[in-house]
Amino acid sequence: MAVRTDIDDLRVDTNSLRSDTDSERADPVDDRVRSGPERADTEASSVASPGIPVREAADMTLPVGSLSTGQMFHRVQKVLHLNQKELAEVLGLSPRTISRYYDHGGVLLPSSYVKLATRCHPHDREMAVYLATLAGHTLETLGLEQPPAPPPPVEPPAPAPALPAASHMADSVVCAGAEALQMSPHAMRTALVAAFGRAVALGMSAEQVLAAMLPEKKRRPTLR
Repeated sequence: MAVRTDIDDLRVDTNSLRSDTDSERADPVDDRVRSGPERADTEASSVASPGIPVREAADMTLPVGSLSTGQMFHRVQKVLHLNQKELAEVLGLSPRTISRYYDHGGVLLPSSYVKLATRCHPHDREMAVYLATLAGHTLETLGLEQPPAPPPPVEPPAPAPALPAASHMADSVVCAGAEALQMSPHAMRTALVAAFGRAVALGMSAEQVLAAMLPEKKRRPTLR
């Protein structure tokens, strides 16, 4: 009887151990119910994509002309929503090669800058202009924008009115003298021809003759 009692006690202890083990299996620690720092640490460890190095965020406030090659790639990634591997595929580069550009800088082929400028243009015009410049182009030469319309042509000034014929102007002079003396224009013409003929012979201009013939108070300085 004593042996049987010990065997029964052993069975009870074994069953109790199995029950405890089953209880632990039925109540596992579920990561989904974690909260606070523990959950934040768990989530942070799963953000990075496998095989993609985690790099600092692009500074969108820096002038594009002051960006290093790595900073330029960061900004392009942010604008196009690409990771480093996807950007390498766009440029036709291996991950190792583009990683060297990030870390040590360098100059891309013009065709690579054209690819980036074309993709960035709808989202970041300033960046697209900079990339096009690095490729030796403008947005217009790449066909991404239309050139500005030329200014309207400047209309030439209106031509000066044509002067009357010399004979008509001479008639006006004759008529002015005839009206002043109350005589016919024909007689005045004869007198003016004689007067101007003498002035020409003396080498005097019309202004010099006029200045010499006016009274002293009305004379103007003689032009020389």
